[in-house]
Amino acid sequence: MKIQVRQQSKQLMLKGIKTAEITQDSKTKILTGTEVKLFTFEPEGEKVFATAKISHVSNIELNRKTLRAAQDGEQLSKKLFDKLATNTGFKSRKHLWNSFPDEFTGRVVYFSQVKPYTEAEETEPVKTTPKKAGVKTANKLKK
Repeated sequence: MKIQVRQQSKQLMLKGIKTAEITQDSKTKILTGTEVKLFTFEPEGEKVFATAKISHVSNIELNRKTLRAAQDGEQLSKKLFDKLATNTGFKSRKHLWNSFPDEFTGRVVYFSQVKPYTEAEETEPVKTTPKKAGVKTANKLKK
């Protein structure tokens, strides 16, 4: 699975300063523990720059008209909203507010184990174990 992040977030993520991404995509199933590739769009196209593990996913609602900022249905205090802004790479709560439409619903995806991506990871052979006669694989057992 791949997750797109803003170009300006790349170095912050590699340094461990930015630990989460706000995404509007609610159709893709994102599970805690999933290993993902983080990418940006460069002039030459999509560019994977890191791998990471998803440590947590939460729902977020932002509504400037009602001044509501909620995570998983709970109103955020100013302190928690500031922390969310920092974790997602914004300079401040105000900067986060101004970066989204008046009404926004999405998810916050938190990352751990962010590591620079190398193309060698893509070319490493996949280790497989030979099947033994008479032994059912896990896939066959599920059927």
